[in-house]
Amino acid sequence: MNTLKFKPGDSVYVGGSYGGFHVATVAKVTPKGMVDIKYPHSDTTYRYNAEGREIGKDRYCADYIDELPFDERTALIETEKRQILAAKLISQVTAELRVNWHWGKAGLMTEVERLEGLLAAARAATEAI
Repeated sequence: MNTLKFKPGDSVYVGGSYGGFHVATVAKVTPKGMVDIKYPHSDTTYRYNAEGREIGKDRYCADYIDELPFDERTALIETEKRQILAAKLISQVTAELRVNWHWGKAGLMTEVERLEGLLAAARAATEAI
């Protein structure tokens, strides 16, 4: 990773062994490529080495500066959120547990319309990916 490309004020994603990413801001970059990162919820800065790994942590537990450009990672995260929403909506397209012929035509049509509404929402969410 080329940490010298960062400038103070740049937004970056920081990932960790816990999974996921957090948005942080570059506070300082040293001539040797060390990077000080500041999180929005903290006044503390955290130092990262020239490879983008947090200093002072075990190699397997250290946070790291994401190598993807900020805008590209943001787009990937937004796509993933839309995929999760679509999957959730698709999984909700299920009939009532006990669809019964005793409901008659009107009752059965009400269930069909409910399912069509769920399916339309799932389709719209999937098309938005």
